[in-house]
Amino acid sequence: MNENIKKEIKYYTSKSDKKIKMFIFIFKILRKINNKMFYFGLSLLTMLLLGNYFFNVSSFGILLTHMVFWELYHHKYLNPNEIKEDNEGLDLIINSLSKYLKNKQKI
Repeated sequence: MNENIKKEIKYYTSKSDKKIKMFIFIFKILRKINNKMFYFGLSLLTMLLLGNYFFNVSSFGILLTHMVFWELYHHKYLNPNEIKEDNEGLDLIINSLSKYLKNKQKI
């Protein structure tokens, strides 16, 4: 287990039960959205908003441009191994905090 993750888990276990549940909920949301499709949609939405509202470019032109730039540059900015490691760390934190709460409630 990574030392940073251990420190993070230790930090969260010092909080109240309600805060731990809130952190578990937030980490579950982060786990769900930390993937390639979310970043694709976020970049597309940003381009559509900027293109339509500020530069008055057609939606088809924006979609075409986005696809070209996505295919050329997403490998440079999105590392699948890094996303996988982050998700594994989030899973570890979620599981550890959930087990901590279960053990705390049994006592």
